[in-house]
Amino acid sequence: MADSHESTVLPSGQADAILSPVPERPNTHNSSDDPQASESARFSAWRVPYLTTEVPLGHTNIDGILRFVDAFVSEYLPSLPENQRGDSIEEFAYNLPTDLTIEDQATVGLPRAIELLSSDEDDPMPMEGLDDDAARRAGNFPWFAPSTIITRDPPSSIVPFYDPDIEGAAALNEIRIWVRELFSLSSLFFDIQAQMSSMVRDMGASDDPLRLNAQRLLNEAVDDLLQVSLPSLFELSLDNVQPRAESLADAERHIVTAKEKLFLAEAYLVSQEALLLANGDEFKAHASRYERTRYRDHLRWLVSNFQTARLRGIFVCSSGMGLEPVTRSYDTSEDSCPVCREDLPEEGEIAHPPAVSFACCNKGFHVDCLLEWLFEHFSEDMDCPMCRKELDLDFLGALMEQKVQELQCL
Repeated sequence: MADSHESTVLPSGQADAILSPVPERPNTHNSSDDPQASESARFSAWRVPYLTTEVPLGHTNIDGILRFVDAFVSEYLPSLPENQRGDSIEEFAYNLPTDLTIEDQATVGLPRAIELLSSDEDDPMPMEGLDDDAARRAGNFPWFAPSTIITRDPPSSIVPFYDPDIEGAAALNEIRIWVRELFSLSSLFFDIQAQMSSMVRDMGASDDPLRLNAQRLLNEAVDDLLQVSLPSLFELSLDNVQPRAESLADAERHIVTAKEKLFLAEAYLVSQEALLLANGDEFKAHASRYERTRYRDHLRWLVSNFQTARLRGIFVCSSGMGLEPVTRSYDTSEDSCPVCREDLPEEGEIAHPPAVSFACCNKGFHVDCLLEWLFEHFSEDMDCPMCRKELDLDFLGALMEQKVQELQCL
C-alpha cells in the first residue's frame, strides 16, 4: 500500500497469510478479581461466533473475514485508547467490506462486541494544568508515530530458485518472483489501508460526505485485497505454470484496484491538511503529511526493487522535484552535527540528509538526528540538544515538513 502541493499519480501487512487460532469463549464468571483476564475476555468473546459458517453469508469469503476480524481485534483495537474502542468497533461493524447484512452482523456477534467494548468513558480525559503543547501531546493522534522514517538498504540480490539446467526454469522462476512481489504489495497495502483508515477517522466531521466517501473507498480496498489468492511457492511445476499465471493475473488486478481506491481516498487527507493549515493547526497537518510520506516512501522502496518490470511501471511512485542545495545558515566554525558528530555539508552542497539550524544557538544538525532527538523526548518537554531551549510542536512540525520535502514522495 501523497501535501502542500497536491497528491500526484501514485495513486508495511498483518493480515496476510495465516489466521491465528480463535480462542475458546472464556469463562468470565470468576474473572472480576483479575482485570487483565476480564479485559482479555472482552476482546476475545465476540470472535467465537465466527467459527460457524451456518449463517446466510452468501458468497462472502469467510476466511477473509476471519483474517480481517482477527487483525482488527488482536492488533488494531488494543492499540487504541480505551475511550475510543467502542466507536471503532461500531464503525467496523457497519463498514465490513463484505456483503454482510445487519442481520448477518447480529448473527456473528458484532452488536455484542459493541456492547462489551463501549464504555461510559467516551469523553476525553481531562487535561487541566497542561499547557497547550503538553495537552496536544497528551491528546496525540492515534495514527501518528513519533519516529524517524526508516532509510532502507537495497535488498540483497535474489539467486534464482530453479537452476538453469532444470526444464522450464525461467518460467518457474518468473512465476515465483511474481508471487513474492504480489504478496509484498498486498501486505503493504493492508498496512497502508489501516493507517489511512485511522487518519480519516480523525479528520473532519463524522457526517462529512467526503469523509464518508473516503471511508467507503478504504473499505472497498480491503475487500479487493481479501480477494487476492496467491499459490504456494512449493506447488509450482511446468504442468501448472499457465493456470498459476492466470491466477496471478487475477490477483494483480485486485491489487491494482485496491491501490487506486486507496489513493483516491487519500485525496480526502490532502484536502483536510489544507484546511488544518488554513485554520492554524500546523502540527497536525505536518504530522499527516509526514505519515503519508512514511508509507509512500516504503512503497517506493519496495517497488523500486521489483524484478517484474510491469509491476514497477504500475506501482511507481514518482516525484517531479529534486533536492535543493543546502544553505549553511548556521555557525560555520562547526563542521559536525552535535548529535552524531558526523560532518555537516559544505555551503551549497546537496546534502543527504540536509542540515537544519537553530536560531537559539546557531548550531547545525542533520535533520534525521534532530528529529530522532525530538521524537525521543516527544512525551516530555522537547528541547535543543545543545542549549536546552524548549521547542514546541510547531517547530517539530516544520522539521518534519523539511524531511517530507527531502523525500519527495507526495
